[in-house]
Amino acid sequence: MLRPGTDAALACAVMHVAFRDGYADWAYMEKYADCPAELEAHLATRTPEWAAAITGLSVEEIEAFAKLVGETKRI
Repeated sequence: MLRPGTDAALACAVMHVAFRDGYADWAYMEKYADCPAELEAHLATRTPEWAAAITGLSVEEIEAFAKLVGETKRI
């Protein structure tokens, strides 16, 4: 179960996986986000291992959730 107040750490780890595994939509980010390359650099250390220690979730749970988010078709 996700510890209360740790959802931002989970979000960072999910974004880390999105960048690492190629799920990040660079075309969208280049159009609508400020400094996506800097965001990627910032998230480089926000690994699932890092987030697991904060959130109470396992690395495997974080990886599986990030993959599910990354592979879900956008509508």
